[in-house]
Amino acid sequence: GTILEFNLDGSGRRVFASGVRNVIGMALHPVTNQLWGTNNGHDREGIIDPPEWIDIIRDGSFHGQPFASGYQVYADFDLPAYSPILPLSDTEVELVESLERPVALVPAHMAPMGIHFYTHNQFPELYRNVAFVALHAGHAKLAPAPGYKVIALFSEPDGSNARVADFITGFQTGTELDDIWGFPNGIITDADGNLYV
Repeated sequence: GTILEFNLDGSGRRVFASGVRNVIGMALHPVTNQLWGTNNGHDREGIIDPPEWIDIIRDGSFHGQPFASGYQVYADFDLPAYSPILPLSDTEVELVESLERPVALVPAHMAPMGIHFYTHNQFPELYRNVAFVALHAGHAKLAPAPGYKVIALFSEPDGSNARVADFITGFQTGTELDDIWGFPNGIITDADGNLYV
């Protein structure tokens, strides 16, 4: 998959970034104005793989698909969906080797969706410019860990020193699908800084 860029009038279409699978959420960082996104992986490699990512999407960047996921981890080419890709060309191998480490990886099947940078003052200063990310899935949908929550992604504006922490939990009462009462999908704030999930 690709991320396209257009002029406001629809002209000038070009590929901004490539190698994405399913970028659901996108937001511009309030300090750097860089595009950040959340990417969902596939369900073909079991419970543990592939991890899903939250990353800066740079002009001309390549993000792995269909050759690799996470950070330079090749796809399982024994799977019928991926075996026709072989053999990889030297150019394709170079693309995988050029992959930068994503800002953050989350466990497989957690389905990171909306991303929102918080710029208001309702929360302590620690949360200024933090990225809130809605995780739409979790253990009841293949994931190796609980999900169904909103996480806070703390990092420097350039994505360095990233760490992830739970911010809003409690959307599940057990581990079965019937125990889930909320599937977080997006996050926004109003002019007063109130957060809505």
